[in-house]
Amino acid sequence: TAHLLKLGHPEAALLLDRAPLAEMEAIASGYRQARQEAGLSPEGRILRAENSVQGGYLAAQQLFQSGSRPPALITASDEQAFGVTKAAADEQISIPRDMALACLQDSQVCSILMPPLTALERPAYRLGLMAARMLFDCIEGGEDGAGPQEIILQPTLKIRGSCGNTSPIYELFG
Repeated sequence: TAHLLKLGHPEAALLLDRAPLAEMEAIASGYRQARQEAGLSPEGRILRAENSVQGGYLAAQQLFQSGSRPPALITASDEQAFGVTKAAADEQISIPRDMALACLQDSQVCSILMPPLTALERPAYRLGLMAARMLFDCIEGGEDGAGPQEIILQPTLKIRGSCGNTSPIYELFG
């Protein structure tokens, strides 16, 4: 959200999974916080759809036909973003010229789309290492082993062409 706003997009809508997942609420909270830090109303525009290509396609169709297309859209998953990309092509809406697009889940397909999709890469390898370390700590500690812990691993923002970035494509680590 902050990246899209810093690129000059006056608004960025958020498309979340329809399922009531705790992760979706955390994403919505981060979206609101980024908007507030940018001096915008924290409410923004949060949409919900099935977490699938079809869900993204149908949500984008409704958005485009409503006549209130946002300058930027963030999807919760790469699958939703693929559906949005197809709906945009069907409506002759150019990404990123007419609407910037980013998603919160990177995959191998994101880098080969046209335009390549800006996405968050989750630190899966580091997550596995941390989970294994915590398991070993529990095994070694017996019943008195480490209790619940909160570890935050930062994702990597893979900045690609779909967000409207005009400087040479780069990756922002954070």
